[in-house]
Amino acid sequence: MNLLCSIGLHKWNAKDCRCARGCGAQNPLNDVHDWSANCELCGVCDKTRINAHEWNHGCRCELCGEVRDEMHRWDGCKCTVCSKTRDWGHKWNGCTCSACSETRDQAHRWDGCTCSLCFKTRDEAHSWDGCRCSICAKTRDEAHNWNGCVCSMCRKKRSKGRTYIVGERGWDGCTGHDWSRGYKWCTKCGESGYNVCEEAVDRSRLQDPSQFVDLEDDASLRANPRTYLEIIESFLKLGMDPRQSYWTDGYVNTSGLYSAAGKGEGPNEARPLFKAVAYDCIEALILMDTHGVSLRAPFVGKSLLRHAEDYGSKKIVAYLRRR
Repeated sequence: MNLLCSIGLHKWNAKDCRCARGCGAQNPLNDVHDWSANCELCGVCDKTRINAHEWNHGCRCELCGEVRDEMHRWDGCKCTVCSKTRDWGHKWNGCTCSACSETRDQAHRWDGCTCSLCFKTRDEAHSWDGCRCSICAKTRDEAHNWNGCVCSMCRKKRSKGRTYIVGERGWDGCTGHDWSRGYKWCTKCGESGYNVCEEAVDRSRLQDPSQFVDLEDDASLRANPRTYLEIIESFLKLGMDPRQSYWTDGYVNTSGLYSAAGKGEGPNEARPLFKAVAYDCIEALILMDTHGVSLRAPFVGKSLLRHAEDYGSKKIVAYLRRR
């Protein structure tokens, strides 16, 4: 501390309530303190005083604007001086107080599913534009606008679960996967290629829920001659090429078909097309032809014609040679 300050000889500035030498001493004279923000608290040195506000029988000080929670001038639910509100004396206009904007859950003015006053919504009288309400944006799980495997309105995906439904409903699953970057996942919805393969291969309940078709058992396939067509058709409707082999590459579920497969192992789903060619199932090739799948492109190292010739499949050979 400065020697002069230690003996009480502080240096006071004309408009400062602290010593100019920096010792921190406060000026004892009230007329140099800054009471502009609060009549009872100096804005510079935090010195206080009492009974300095000019309330004038109200809730706001006429000098500094400080507010106290008493002597309000109420107009219904709102003080006309400081705008403080209270939870009674409201001026209700339907569900909204016109004075303080407080709301109540009654007397709404519904415009369909939304109140035009407070914008509360209700789960009725929606204005549906497909799967989304055009007023409140609520969504429903129907009337989707499918862009392949993703709804363009609500972004719902339809890639999960079984995609082939038996009976009149027919296909009720994803028919627009994008495998342009490989079969690990769909670039639109992220669905694993393994899951799609599993859906396409597990045809055990297509005709009879109690029936199981073993794709590795020739006798089982011979007993169910339409199995090739059903599986190949499922591939086509999923946007997959029946001529290709699809592998898990480590993307394996913990249950279901091929659950024990490791990285780089099955399922190799070229087998249904091999069987169709081997058993001279001409309907399978006609089905592929109607879906625009090239019958001239190589299939596991050979053309379909060469495979058919090797198996002695006369119908398929004749069909391909005519093209």
